[in-house]
Amino acid sequence: MKFVGYTEETKEQDRKEWIDKISVNYKNHFVKAYSGKARTSAVKAKCLDCSTYDSAEAGRCNITVCPLYEYNPYRRNLVRRKNQS
Repeated sequence: MKFVGYTEETKEQDRKEWIDKISVNYKNHFVKAYSGKARTSAVKAKCLDCSTYDSAEAGRCNITVCPLYEYNPYRRNLVRRKNQS
């Protein structure tokens, strides 16, 4: 779906501006996700975006209706750590 007046150049500029606002710790996930070749990074990026860039908060996600809930790597890491205790 294309929006009137929204070009590939505009999209790239918007993404660069968005990435500039993200913490250095998480920028790489967004860069990889925007490349279109890293699905895992795309899931991580969305989970971070939803949890205000707090990986601990992403791990405590309880939004079971989210299509990415079962794929949330931060939540799976939390479950894995609890099971090892």
